[in-house]
Amino acid sequence: MYLTFLLWFSDSESTVSLVDIMIFATCLERPPPLGFDPTPSIEFLHDAILTEDGTSSYTSKYPITNTCANVLRLPTCHQTYDEFKSYMEQGIAQSPGFGFL
Repeated sequence: MYLTFLLWFSDSESTVSLVDIMIFATCLERPPPLGFDPTPSIEFLHDAILTEDGTSSYTSKYPITNTCANVLRLPTCHQTYDEFKSYMEQGIAQSPGFGFL
């Protein structure tokens, strides 16, 4: 499902681009000349996520990123590819990054 999502951008039907994904995941429009530090990674949200107070939890339907650690967290709760694609597009398109408008 995740690879299909990335390949889907090649047919230009998406409302987000690979650059949008890069900005969402790292807050950069292109890789830095000396590479990333730390190396970007992908994690999958199999379990519920603790809220800031550490007491309640929820399962995210949207992608989550930690741009300081270069970690992209992808949801696994969707039942269909179309549902996954919709939430990915919404999450990325509605999160322009630090200062990008």
